[in-house]
Amino acid sequence: MVDDITIEDRQLLHKATLDMLHLLIDRVNSEKENINLTNMLLKRVWKAALKCQGFTPAMKDDVVYIAGLDEQTAREYGVAPYASQWKYLWSIGAKPGMPWDTILVSLRSKS
Repeated sequence: MVDDITIEDRQLLHKATLDMLHLLIDRVNSEKENINLTNMLLKRVWKAALKCQGFTPAMKDDVVYIAGLDEQTAREYGVAPYASQWKYLWSIGAKPGMPWDTILVSLRSKS
């Protein structure tokens, strides 16, 4: 449904996802026990965000940062190395299966 979603829609969905992650992390870490708000739910939310094909590498990097994930876990879910440097790319990401060294050379030549 790429044709039906604008860049603004994508940014709003990203903001909503980040807000949800912030709230969920606060609730999971609070002292009050809630059987429904668990670490397992938190993991499912960040996994879904990282698998979202509509999010750019920089958006996924925001999820990695907020969820406190390590670099290895981020790479396992397809987050590009140095994804924070992709902020100027609003609608494209790396082609699936593209070698990371090719992507890094491209990023360095833009800097």
